Amino acid sequence: EPCHFPLLDDAEVVESKELRYVRVHFEELDELQALCDKRGVTIVNAIYAAWALTLRLYTASEGVCFGYLTSSRDLPIESICNVVGPVINMVVCRLQVLAGSTLGELMETVQQDYLNSLEFRHVPLAEVQHALQLSNTALFNTALSYRKLPQPEECPPDILFEECRPT
Repeated sequence: EPCHFPLLDDAEVVESKELRYVRVHFEELDELQALCDKRGVTIVNAIYAAWALTLRLYTASEGVCFGYLTSSRDLPIESICNVVGPVINMVVCRLQVLAGSTLGELMETVQQDYLNSLEFRHVPLAEVQHALQLSNTALFNTALSYRKLPQPEECPPDILFEECRPT
């Protein structure tokens, strides 16, 4: 079943949709990192588990799914190291979030889902939809993208590129 986050109608008219992002400083997440270390999972597993819980709440369904980006640069494809630009694909995370699930259990389930998906991460999302006979139906309407920014260099370069967004 597709998993669509509902349109939240709070009677506010929105002129345009916008992409939103959250920047988190990991020093602020020591307790979450400790939980992840204890469970043998990564912070991204915790983020995806939290989103799965959010989807369960808003869709009233135990079966939830969402998309996430994955890199395919390490696939055994000849000359992939010479490709200019991103080598990514959208992968589906599908989970059963049962009523008694704990955050720790859900993080472990997310990690297992990720590990199970590794051999299929090169398959286009359109192929998945076609195989499910849902070619004209979106499987989900939410996706997450996670990236850890590199540490600042000790000797900064002469030229620096930064992301700019209108305020």
